[in-house]
Amino acid sequence: PFPRQLLAPPQGATGEPAAAAGEPAAEAAGGAEAATSAAEGAGEAPTLAFGPFSHILMNLPASALEFLDALVGAFDAETWHAPLPRVHCYCFSKETAAPEADVIRRAEEVLGCSIPGAEATVVRDVAPNKRIPP
Repeated sequence: PFPRQLLAPPQGATGEPAAAAGEPAAEAAGGAEAATSAAEGAGEAPTLAFGPFSHILMNLPASALEFLDALVGAFDAETWHAPLPRVHCYCFSKETAAPEADVIRRAEEVLGCSIPGAEATVVRDVAPNKRIPP
């Protein structure tokens, strides 16, 4: 369920990496792949290499809303034990009267559900009738 490039090396029973620096991988107890398989097989969530995070920044305004659906199911309660991250989604709105409501509505359409407590703020105009609310 987690992309491999985001995972930390598996930890041994003592908390040390499975293979110590300078030690050939073949001599490590079970090797990194065996430790990863054992952890996944035991139903344990892998550890993120960069640790827990609290914010997701989606800063490509032309298409960021289209990628919100990648978050659906990404934070399973069985494997995600930290507070849910705050998502900052920069996007464009052509709505002049209420651009904040426009982007929240569009985000809810992409996600297929309502977003309780959603907030939007106009950052700046980028062209006539085109605002950037995050």
